[in-house]
Amino acid sequence: MVDDRGVIWIGTRFGLNRFDREKVTVYQEEKDNPHSLPYNDIVFLEEDAERHIWVGTSRGLAYFDRDTQKFICQEIDGEPVVVTCCFLMPDGIYFLGKKGGFCYSYAEKRIFKCPEKGQLPDLLPNYAFLYNKEDRKVLFSSLGSGLWWYYLDTGEIEQVSFIQEKNISSMYLDSQQRIWVAVYNKGVYCYSYDGELLEHLEAPDRLTHNIVQDMREKDGELWLATDGGGINIYNYKNKSVKAIMHLPGDHHSLPVNSFASLYIDDEDNIWAGSIRGG
Repeated sequence: MVDDRGVIWIGTRFGLNRFDREKVTVYQEEKDNPHSLPYNDIVFLEEDAERHIWVGTSRGLAYFDRDTQKFICQEIDGEPVVVTCCFLMPDGIYFLGKKGGFCYSYAEKRIFKCPEKGQLPDLLPNYAFLYNKEDRKVLFSSLGSGLWWYYLDTGEIEQVSFIQEKNISSMYLDSQQRIWVAVYNKGVYCYSYDGELLEHLEAPDRLTHNIVQDMREKDGELWLATDGGGINIYNYKNKSVKAIMHLPGDHHSLPVNSFASLYIDDEDNIWAGSIRGG
């Protein structure tokens, strides 16, 4: 992630790296320091409208206060807030996790639990997008549990009916409000705003690998990070797919062919986080 000052933040399983274009600073959990990272396994990063750098780890949530150079760990009733994805809204930043939804309010300067309606299913959200602004309706995917609707104002959660697959490795809502769903080892499905199946990209004919771990949109194309097939690029207009792969002996090709994440910075560069390849 690149923040508003141009600093690059990189989350890993072993801590957080801050690159200011000159040097790298590494932040890790310090057992006796309440203002260190909650844990070293970084799940997500986000910068909010107040320029806080939010760091979601597998054992807790914190934001980095750039004035004090400290991490402010988030708790409710003395318990750490553990969440797995987030999305930005005008009134604050929202988080989803096994224990439901949470919101850090810009007006109140605090985090609180969002409303819940009924018994929460056992979910592990991995991607979330605002689907309908008027209804404050959120679409999120959950590893092993499929796609879900979440209504922020009522706390109601319901299963998306038009896709029955459960093992969702990645999900993306593009600029045309189409839903792209990567199903583990089954390629990528594309649905219209109303739930009509529009496209199915699958190896070997249209992808180099069927496991897609992340997706991002750039200049009329959808970039797909695969676990073994490099990076695939789907062109919306002509529906063609091209691939960027690791080429042995070519130091300017990709370092490996397995990728976990993609990111587009404010200069329109694409960053790709690989699995064991930097």
